[in-house]
Amino acid sequence: SPEGGNPGMSYVNRPQTIALIWVATGLVLRYRHAARRVEDLAGIIETSADAIARVADDGTIRRWNAGAERLFGQLAAAVVGQPMSGLFAPGESVRVTDAVARAQKGDVPDAFDTVCLAADGRSVNVSARISPLANPWGRPTGWSLILRDTTDRARTEAQARQLRELETELAHVSRVVTTSELATSIAPEINQ
Repeated sequence: SPEGGNPGMSYVNRPQTIALIWVATGLVLRYRHAARRVEDLAGIIETSADAIARVADDGTIRRWNAGAERLFGQLAAAVVGQPMSGLFAPGESVRVTDAVARAQKGDVPDAFDTVCLAADGRSVNVSARISPLANPWGRPTGWSLILRDTTDRARTEAQARQLRELETELAHVSRVVTTSELATSIAPEINQ
């Protein structure tokens, strides 16, 4: 032990010890901040109204939020481990496969409209977005799948289309009636 020093500090350099404590404290604070951020993001994902799933490289569903449970009518326990392709209606696989291929290359494909099948067999119109996921070292680990229910929007658009078609038909009928009335009004004059 150095003269007048702490017996436990005989082989330790005090400035180095203080520096190590400072670095360790900084690391702990960073870790706590990162852990809070992860908790915040997990809370956002879990409470989102959108269906959010984490899909592994092999196409199997690994995570499933409450929004997905509501949209599809299936609990996470029934879906995790199942292929993502089972979520989509027959004939929709081309768009989904294309988006997945782009995500596997690291691209972020644009959102696209597609149709999913709920557990009860009903079709659900959705806007889908697939984004690549990677581990901290940049190695691809799968992708996120975010589905927003657009059934109401699709229904409204269909009703608007029907209304436009009816307006066009009504305008045509109106022209025919007007022409018929005109012909009826001038017919006596022509027959004289």
